[in-house]
Amino acid sequence: MRQNTKTYDLPTIFRLFFFSLLGIGILSCDARRDNPSDPSSPFYVKPRTIIIHVLHQSPSAEPIANVVVREENLQFSGITDQNGTLSWEYPSADSLVLISEKKGFFSDTTVIYAPQKNTGITIHLDAMPQISALKFTSYFENKYDLASTSIYVQIHDEDGQEDIRHVLLSCPQFSFTDTLKAEIGEKYVGKARLDSISPHLRPAQLPELNFYLIVQDQENQQVKTGPLTIRRVITEDLQLQSPANGATLTDSVYFSWNPVQLDFHFTYNLSLLRQQDYQQIDYKNIAEDQDHFIVKNLDGGYYLWHLEIEDELGNICQSVVYLFNFSQ
Repeated sequence: MRQNTKTYDLPTIFRLFFFSLLGIGILSCDARRDNPSDPSSPFYVKPRTIIIHVLHQSPSAEPIANVVVREENLQFSGITDQNGTLSWEYPSADSLVLISEKKGFFSDTTVIYAPQKNTGITIHLDAMPQISALKFTSYFENKYDLASTSIYVQIHDEDGQEDIRHVLLSCPQFSFTDTLKAEIGEKYVGKARLDSISPHLRPAQLPELNFYLIVQDQENQQVKTGPLTIRRVITEDLQLQSPANGATLTDSVYFSWNPVQLDFHFTYNLSLLRQQDYQQIDYKNIAEDQDHFIVKNLDGGYYLWHLEIEDELGNICQSVVYLFNFSQ
């Protein structure tokens, strides 16, 4: 007797299996809704709300607008309004890591553990000190064959000048750090001798060094500017002529010196210091083709005088110092 045998290909077998599952209800469209984001699910979790206030760290504690606040784990990002406020609904979370950023401020990271259903938080941003009018030059003294760096800078801090803790000049190559002196207002100045950086350095090597300006605030945050370099060291040997060292004069004072020829533009500065009362008198921007300068109507007394060469960058070379007596 002949037996009939049916054979099925693989796709047909899968189709039969699929319809069998439908028949017994395993693949049913009436499965439970377990999605916690679906309000109709018995497992639904209502979103929580957090209200974020971002303020200046300064005593005024003014609100800061346009601060970007991020929570990367929950893929959230928002921007504070004019009142420094941001409201956000988020799913249940064991903790929140809020990163707040705005140009001109140090970034802040705030962690909230076990946030409540409705949470309010205040974040204080630390303003970055703003640097302007930076002038970094060299100063060479003929008498000692010694070069120094000279730095002048203005620094403004929106949190108040009292928030500035230290202003430093650093040369990492020689592990050198010097603290700048605060002057009236927002001005800071400093002068560092080359031999204090390293006793083995020569003036000609100063332009090879890299320096950095570091401003630290009371929160131990810092702004680092650099590298700063010295463009030129003027080591010209300035020769003074008159008045000679120790001279006594009774009329107008005729200052003279040997003319100097350099391959860059410069001017002369003439400086007098009256010893009795430490009154300083400066005559600046004397043309480079001059080799003398006349001063009339000086008060009587002993004076120290010296001459300087100053280039267009502000680098200075100073002569030796002479003393004269002016008698009326």
